[in-house]
Amino acid sequence: MLEVGGECLAVFRSGSEVVALDNECPHRGGALSMGDLQGGVVHCPLHGWPFEARTGRCLESEEVRVRTFPVEVRGREVWVEI
Repeated sequence: MLEVGGECLAVFRSGSEVVALDNECPHRGGALSMGDLQGGVVHCPLHGWPFEARTGRCLESEEVRVRTFPVEVRGREVWVEI
């Protein structure tokens, strides 16, 4: 979990890409940063809801998603646009 500009974010490395999304699962408020990342999908630690890490789209329900944030890797630094 990373707090930037008052936002709590879950930040993951997915392959060679770094992604950032809202840390809170809209289902029951689980911390997505504590979830498992498998094949580019983050699973909420409370009930297993799956979210695409790049898009924030929930694979259980088309109406549900979490915000994602643009990320840029500059050398050894990760920059997140809020």
